Amino acid sequence: KDLDDSIKDWVFNNSNPNALNIYGLRELISLISSKGSDNGCLFTLNQDLFLERKNDFKSPGINTDFSFGNSTKINLPNQEEIDKIKSRVNNASYIKLHGSYGWTSANGGNQMVIGKNKFEDINREPLLKWYLEIFENAIYEGDKKILIIGYGFKDNHINDILLKGVQEHGLSIYVISTTDPESFKNILEGRPSEPAIWEVSKYFPIWEKGIKGYFPYSLREIYPSDQRVTSYSLEIRKALES
Repeated sequence: KDLDDSIKDWVFNNSNPNALNIYGLRELISLISSKGSDNGCLFTLNQDLFLERKNDFKSPGINTDFSFGNSTKINLPNQEEIDKIKSRVNNASYIKLHGSYGWTSANGGNQMVIGKNKFEDINREPLLKWYLEIFENAIYEGDKKILIIGYGFKDNHINDILLKGVQEHGLSIYVISTTDPESFKNILEGRPSEPAIWEVSKYFPIWEKGIKGYFPYSLREIYPSDQRVTSYSLEIRKALES
């Protein structure tokens, strides 16, 4: 709630210490969500409402307008309701894989997926189970690109899908992260911070074969608030368009 209250009051100007060029970020999102006849989805593990409040992003099965600080309370659809809307969903959707602040489960509880049993929690909620299927279908479609921003690769149910995408479906992965590349490699390799006997993680092929571009910059460096076109943004655009 504190985070959402901050988001509602956030404005785009140079005096804001957390300002970035939201228009540049929006251009990046449009680049990956729609190209020619192809459609792409925007998937997130975050549970805040920033994109809903500031950019009018819509999630399948969620019909509330979040702009202007409207109520956040959402009752999620049950399986019967989801079956009715599946065929009408546009591929260019905003998919919150771990639920969201304000979402109430079809069974009545708060629906934010946290902790150690995320995969089990997802499969108990009809909407989230469907969202995970959308993610799998997108990754397994064949020879696709995915741009990942700020993900630490700590969720095995997500890593398993990415790994299968790399090994069996020609998935190419591009990463924006403030973690330096060597440390990021160590995460996927399974290397511990202290010397010890260890086995290479099964997820190392994600780094070894899947990652085609790694950009160790913050979004504020890529899209500064003064709206300069940076070499970083050009580098990313060139990689995604190649």
